[in-house]
Amino acid sequence: VAGIWSSFSASAFGKEIYNTAQRVGMSTAKYQEWKYIIEQTGGDITDLIGAQQTLTEAQLDVAEGSEDMIAAFKRIGLSAEEVMAMDRQELFEKTIAGLQNIENSTERAAVGYRLLSEDASTLAALLGMSNEQTRELANNYQYLGAIMSEELIGKSLQFQGALANLRGAFQGLTNTLAEIFLPAITWVINKLTQAMAIVNMFIRTL
Repeated sequence: VAGIWSSFSASAFGKEIYNTAQRVGMSTAKYQEWKYIIEQTGGDITDLIGAQQTLTEAQLDVAEGSEDMIAAFKRIGLSAEEVMAMDRQELFEKTIAGLQNIENSTERAAVGYRLLSEDASTLAALLGMSNEQTRELANNYQYLGAIMSEELIGKSLQFQGALANLRGAFQGLTNTLAEIFLPAITWVINKLTQAMAIVNMFIRTL
């Protein structure tokens, strides 16, 4: 029983990892690492999602020639060409590392707000860490063996798909049975209602 429950739980978790990783534009392994790091520094998954959405918009601003945004990225050591060449995962990692390298906390907060908007404040503890401390957290998560492998995530998706098919098949069977038996059941209910009404009238005449 415990094994069956664990399988259901793991498959649901695997599907969640896959879907969210796709949403934030990261590999499933990197997504799990960053989720752990952010949670260890007082944030949660919504901060990662929000930061990625903001960075995507910032990348578009760079593509449109925004001097302000180009300057913000330049402050963390990234040229407009480099920003445009990066995928979402690399851009996030380079942005976090670049902000961590700004020693002045006031300047770091200002540049962080420009690049990450309000998520910079919720990620303040992470941005205040060093690159090395961040790597240590990632290495620790890997050491714990908590990262769900691509293979297991793939099996989780297959399981969840099979489960969805089973639910669909059951619903289809339910619909077919209802189509067959509902008219008969309705007829019985109507007859019972009529009978009860007759009995009620008979009792009133006594």
